[in-house]
Amino acid sequence: MICSDKPSIKYTGDGVAVIFPVGFESSKVKGNIQLYRPSNKKFDFNTQIALTNSEIIIPQKKLIKGRWDVNMEWQYEGKKYLTKEVIYVN
Repeated sequence: MICSDKPSIKYTGDGVAVIFPVGFESSKVKGNIQLYRPSNKKFDFNTQIALTNSEIIIPQKKLIKGRWDVNMEWQYEGKKYLTKEVIYVN
């Protein structure tokens, strides 16, 4: 795997989409997505990675407007990775 082959995390109208590059076997990706709300910890939550067509959507109804820190600890073929992003929900 090339280092640039990392998942992208973006906000869409449906929620937060985590999209893995084409070529990843969905069944071999395991891990956890942690969403942190810097302004209010009571909204923090974790989601297990369960991919459908190389992506997972965190539903809009779980998210409130504003900044979210997304920390994703995941494994592919036994190797561990950490992906961090900041997203803004409108």
